[in-house]
Amino acid sequence: MRPENVLLVDDNELLLSGMKRFFEKDFIHVKASFTGEEAIMNIQKHLYHVVILDIHLPGVNGWSVLEHIRQNSPNTVVFIITSDEDAGLRQDAIQRGACECMGKPFNLDELKEVLFNTISVKRPRRVMK
Repeated sequence: MRPENVLLVDDNELLLSGMKRFFEKDFIHVKASFTGEEAIMNIQKHLYHVVILDIHLPGVNGWSVLEHIRQNSPNTVVFIITSDEDAGLRQDAIQRGACECMGKPFNLDELKEVLFNTISVKRPRRVMK
């Protein structure tokens, strides 16, 4: 399964533009949001199969965006990316509904591999009638 719509959320413009260019090769629609508010507006307008989300954002933080996604789009796969070195953050992110949490800096090829592996495991099953 190849996800069609991916939302990238990070306040680091250089990282965000690099991720957007990288993921545009593999996904049909890639949207980038610089703030949590912008991410929530995008999520309200479009269905995203995958959201790659930074926790530390100006204004509305990544935890609030994750909560919004879980309430409004529970089938969306969320990957947390963070420069926070808190050892419990990964477990906290997964308990809150993220599929994975990766520390910055990270390798984009590695992120893509983890993302595709997770998507293949979470593939929804079709109900036969």
